[in-house]
Amino acid sequence: MCSSMLEIVYGPTTFSAKYAVLRQIEAIFFHHPRDSLGFKFIRALIWANLIFYFAIMLAFIFNCMPQEKIWHPNTDGRCINSNASIIATSAINVVSDLTILALPLASRFQLHMAPKTKIWTAAVFAVCNVHTFSLYRPHFITVQFHQATCLYSEQCNYC
Repeated sequence: MCSSMLEIVYGPTTFSAKYAVLRQIEAIFFHHPRDSLGFKFIRALIWANLIFYFAIMLAFIFNCMPQEKIWHPNTDGRCINSNASIIATSAINVVSDLTILALPLASRFQLHMAPKTKIWTAAVFAVCNVHTFSLYRPHFITVQFHQATCLYSEQCNYC
Protein backbone atom coordinates (compact mmCIF):
# COMPACT_ATOMS: atom_id res chain seq x y z
CA MET A 1 0.00 0.00 0.00
CA CYS A 2 2.76 2.44 0.90
CA SER A 3 4.64 1.76 -2.32
CA SER A 4 1.44 2.55 -4.19
CA MET A 5 1.23 5.90 -2.39
CA LEU A 6 4.86 6.65 -3.24
CA GLU A 7 4.16 5.96 -6.91
CA ILE A 8 1.14 8.29 -6.84
CA VAL A 9 3.11 11.14 -5.21
CA TYR A 10 6.07 10.71 -7.59
CA GLY A 11 4.35 12.45 -10.54
CA PRO A 12 3.30 15.70 -8.84
CA THR A 13 6.60 16.11 -6.99
CA THR A 14 8.70 15.46 -10.09
CA PHE A 15 6.58 17.85 -12.14
CA SER A 16 6.93 20.53 -9.45
CA ALA A 17 10.71 20.22 -9.51
CA LYS A 18 10.87 20.34 -13.31
CA TYR A 19 8.46 23.26 -13.42
CA ALA A 20 10.66 25.23 -11.02
CA VAL A 21 13.80 24.49 -13.04
CA LEU A 22 12.12 25.37 -16.35
CA ARG A 23 10.77 28.63 -14.97
CA GLN A 24 14.23 29.48 -13.64
CA ILE A 25 15.79 28.79 -17.05
CA GLU A 26 13.06 30.89 -18.64
CA ALA A 27 13.69 33.79 -16.25
CA ILE A 28 17.45 33.70 -16.76
CA PHE A 29 17.76 33.10 -20.50
CA PHE A 30 14.42 33.97 -22.13
CA HIS A 31 12.93 36.73 -20.01
CA HIS A 32 12.73 39.48 -22.61
CA PRO A 33 12.16 37.79 -25.98
CA ARG A 34 8.81 36.12 -25.24
CA ASP A 35 8.25 35.42 -28.91
CA SER A 36 11.54 33.53 -29.26
CA LEU A 37 11.68 29.86 -30.12
CA GLY A 38 13.37 29.01 -26.81
CA PHE A 39 10.62 30.66 -24.77
CA LYS A 40 7.91 28.81 -26.71
CA PHE A 41 9.85 25.55 -26.38
CA ILE A 42 10.05 25.95 -22.59
CA ARG A 43 6.32 26.60 -22.39
CA ALA A 44 5.62 23.54 -24.56
CA LEU A 45 7.91 21.45 -22.37
CA ILE A 46 6.10 22.64 -19.22
CA TRP A 47 2.73 21.65 -20.70
CA ALA A 48 4.05 18.31 -21.96
CA ASN A 49 5.45 17.50 -18.50
CA LEU A 50 2.20 18.55 -16.83
CA ILE A 51 0.11 16.30 -19.07
CA PHE A 52 2.54 13.40 -18.77
CA TYR A 53 2.91 13.48 -14.98
CA PHE A 54 -0.83 13.96 -14.51
CA ALA A 55 -1.45 10.91 -16.69
CA ILE A 56 1.15 8.91 -14.76
CA MET A 57 -0.46 9.91 -11.48
CA LEU A 58 -3.85 8.74 -12.74
CA ALA A 59 -2.33 5.49 -14.01
CA PHE A 60 -0.90 4.76 -10.57
CA ILE A 61 -4.10 5.78 -8.79
CA PHE A 62 -6.20 3.46 -10.94
CA ASN A 63 -3.61 0.72 -11.42
CA CYS A 64 -5.96 -1.91 -9.99
CA MET A 65 -9.66 -2.27 -10.66
CA PRO A 66 -11.23 -2.59 -8.16
CA GLN A 67 -8.93 -0.70 -5.80
CA GLU A 68 -9.35 -3.36 -3.14
CA LYS A 69 -7.19 -5.68 -5.24
CA ILE A 70 -4.14 -3.67 -4.12
CA TRP A 71 -4.66 -4.79 -0.52
CA HIS A 72 -6.29 -8.16 -1.23
CA PRO A 73 -4.64 -9.73 -4.30
CA ASN A 74 -7.12 -12.64 -4.38
CA THR A 75 -10.00 -10.25 -5.15
CA ASP A 76 -11.42 -10.53 -8.66
CA GLY A 77 -10.17 -7.79 -10.93
CA ARG A 78 -7.04 -6.81 -12.77
CA CYS A 79 -4.00 -4.61 -12.35
CA ILE A 80 -1.58 -3.01 -14.76
CA ASN A 81 2.07 -3.97 -14.49
CA SER A 82 3.46 -1.37 -12.09
CA ASN A 83 7.07 -2.22 -12.89
CA ALA A 84 6.51 -1.65 -16.62
CA SER A 85 4.85 1.69 -15.84
CA ILE A 86 7.80 2.71 -13.69
CA ILE A 87 10.32 1.76 -16.39
CA ALA A 88 8.35 3.66 -19.06
CA THR A 89 8.02 6.68 -16.77
CA SER A 90 11.74 6.61 -16.08
CA ALA A 91 12.63 6.41 -19.76
CA ILE A 92 10.46 9.44 -20.59
CA ASN A 93 11.86 11.18 -17.51
CA VAL A 94 15.42 10.73 -18.84
CA VAL A 95 14.43 12.29 -22.19
CA SER A 96 12.79 15.20 -20.37
CA ASP A 97 15.83 15.67 -18.12
CA LEU A 98 18.23 15.68 -21.07
CA THR A 99 16.04 18.23 -22.87
CA ILE A 100 15.99 20.45 -19.79
CA LEU A 101 19.78 20.08 -19.55
CA ALA A 102 20.22 21.07 -23.19
CA LEU A 103 18.22 24.32 -22.86
CA PRO A 104 20.72 26.31 -20.78
CA LEU A 105 23.68 24.65 -22.46
CA ALA A 106 22.47 25.86 -25.84
CA SER A 107 21.48 29.27 -24.48
CA ARG A 108 24.81 29.99 -22.81
CA PHE A 109 26.41 30.63 -26.21
CA GLN A 110 24.29 33.79 -26.46
CA LEU A 111 25.69 35.19 -23.22
CA HIS A 112 28.35 37.88 -23.43
CA MET A 113 30.95 36.51 -21.06
CA ALA A 114 34.33 34.81 -21.07
CA PRO A 115 34.50 31.19 -22.29
CA LYS A 116 35.61 30.02 -18.84
CA THR A 117 32.52 31.61 -17.26
CA LYS A 118 30.32 29.98 -19.90
CA ILE A 119 31.78 26.59 -18.95
CA TRP A 120 31.09 27.21 -15.25
CA THR A 121 27.55 28.28 -16.08
CA ALA A 122 27.04 25.06 -18.01
CA ALA A 123 28.45 23.08 -15.08
CA VAL A 124 25.98 24.66 -12.64
CA PHE A 125 23.03 23.66 -14.80
CA ALA A 126 24.52 20.21 -15.41
CA VAL A 127 24.70 19.60 -11.66
CA CYS A 128 20.97 20.33 -11.44
CA ASN A 129 20.35 17.48 -13.86
CA VAL A 130 22.63 14.83 -12.38
CA HIS A 131 19.59 12.71 -11.67
CA THR A 132 19.26 11.83 -15.36
CA PHE A 133 20.10 8.31 -14.29
CA SER A 134 16.51 8.12 -13.09
CA LEU A 135 15.84 5.21 -15.41
CA TYR A 136 16.49 2.91 -12.47
CA ARG A 137 15.92 5.17 -9.46
CA PRO A 138 12.09 4.89 -9.10
CA HIS A 139 12.19 1.18 -9.84
CA PHE A 140 14.81 0.46 -7.19
CA ILE A 141 13.11 2.70 -4.63
CA THR A 142 9.79 0.95 -5.18
CA VAL A 143 11.29 -2.54 -5.20
CA GLN A 144 13.43 -1.92 -2.10
CA PHE A 145 10.52 -0.35 -0.24
CA HIS A 146 8.23 -3.22 -1.25
CA GLN A 147 10.78 -5.80 -0.06
CA ALA A 148 11.20 -3.97 3.25
CA THR A 149 7.41 -3.82 3.63
CA CYS A 150 7.16 -7.55 2.98
CA LEU A 151 9.39 -8.24 5.95
CA TYR A 152 6.92 -6.62 8.34
CA SER A 153 3.52 -7.33 6.81
CA GLU A 154 1.58 -9.85 4.83
CA GLN A 155 1.09 -7.54 1.82
CA CYS A 156 3.78 -9.31 -0.25
CA ASN A 157 1.42 -10.31 -3.03
CA TYR A 158 1.10 -6.75 -4.31
CA CYS A 159 -0.27 -6.85 -7.87
